[in-house]
Amino acid sequence: MNLDDENIHLTTNDVGIASFSTSINPSKSLKVESYFEGDDQHLPSSSLLTIHLIPNEVTSAILMKITDMDKQYNFEDYQFEFFIFQDSYENLIEKVFPITTLLDSSTFWISLPANHNYFAEVYVNGQFIFVTDEIHLNENDIVVEELIIPESAEIRFRVTNELGEPQSDVIVNNWIYSTITDENGFTNWIEVLPTSHANSYVAEVFLPNEITIQSNPFDVFSGEKKTVDIVIDDFHTNYEIPNWIRNNAEWWAAGQIDDDSFVQGIQYLIKEDILKIPPTAQDSNSGSNDIPEWIKNNAEWWANGTIDDASFINAMQFLIKEGIVRML
Repeated sequence: MNLDDENIHLTTNDVGIASFSTSINPSKSLKVESYFEGDDQHLPSSSLLTIHLIPNEVTSAILMKITDMDKQYNFEDYQFEFFIFQDSYENLIEKVFPITTLLDSSTFWISLPANHNYFAEVYVNGQFIFVTDEIHLNENDIVVEELIIPESAEIRFRVTNELGEPQSDVIVNNWIYSTITDENGFTNWIEVLPTSHANSYVAEVFLPNEITIQSNPFDVFSGEKKTVDIVIDDFHTNYEIPNWIRNNAEWWAAGQIDDDSFVQGIQYLIKEDILKIPPTAQDSNSGSNDIPEWIKNNAEWWANGTIDDASFINAMQFLIKEGIVRML
């Protein structure tokens, strides 16, 4: 073996392990080259090795090396947190901020009691990244664990109603910050960490009618660029009913206009796409203009703000289904 230009002859034991003792400069990168001499043929190999100095009183520890393939993070600019669990999730034994135990710009160590299994949840700026594999720590062990930070991903949201129509000026809270949809229903692209270990993301949508809904859970993979669709159902739709329609309903409820005038007005509004009614199956019977009394009560309550727009739309859907209001 060649260790920083020093040739060392090693003999392996019956399980292929060789050991030797030499003085080195800790925390300095060493070039290691190995060669095999014997009856079997093996190609030479080389690697870089860093030996870190651990205090003499430490008898068992885990040394964690952060490998950031895209150089997205470092301990100086981002807040890393490690939640260390012993044997199971029921036993959280330590919360570590690696900046306090750094050996170099990407390596830190933590002393732990021997003869236990350990794993850690890793967070960056409060955002969960992943959970490590389980490590068994024996007495006098310094176990090296390499943690690879996944490549970040990009996502945006598209908000539509059930008809596929884009919903503009809708606020989407993507757990990092809030963003607003444009006229096509899209938010801006945002950079996120990929999901892992079945910890799916969920976004919140704030509608103009002061209703908040949640998206379906979704996953994002390392390096992915993904559009997440959020569909607002009829119940949550902001119908944008003009105020003069409210006045019309109030006059009808007060008896200032008759049923036929109210029905004809609703038909006109639907035809002109002023009053948007979600698709409604209409019965095949001939229907009539006999409007149930509760509909008139409904219109009065909607006109004075006692019930919301969705309740008024449901009443109009009932009139269409029963054939009282015919789609023109």
